[in-house]
Amino acid sequence: MRDYLDLFKKIFFLTGNNVSKLIFLNFYFIISAVIDVVSIGIIIPYLGVITNPDFFKEIKFLGYEFNFTFLYYETSNLILFLSVLVLCVFLIKTITLIWINREISKFCYRIGGELRYVLLNNYFNTNYINKKKI
Repeated sequence: MRDYLDLFKKIFFLTGNNVSKLIFLNFYFIISAVIDVVSIGIIIPYLGVITNPDFFKEIKFLGYEFNFTFLYYETSNLILFLSVLVLCVFLIKTITLIWINREISKFCYRIGGELRYVLLNNYFNTNYINKKKI
């Protein structure tokens, strides 16, 4: 437990005043994971409808049979609708993940730049005798 506490102290020291942004980055990681799970989970019903057009009519969950009367369309219309739905979900997923990765990269580059600035500034402001020991 002490190791984790030391790790968090080091992270907070390195991020400086950007701790609130770090919390948002963790939230972005969670959103990214949820979007990935949803996009993978939507493929199974889609493949089920393509291989078996009566897939939704046969769904049973915990012994209960669900009635999807609103899905009693022609098979070709249902497949077309689900294809468009899957494409829209993956398009939204791609756009969202690109934005999240951009935000994460911007944060990392900003922190890296601040760290380089502080390190070089401290190096240039040290005495010559201290530099000679390095």
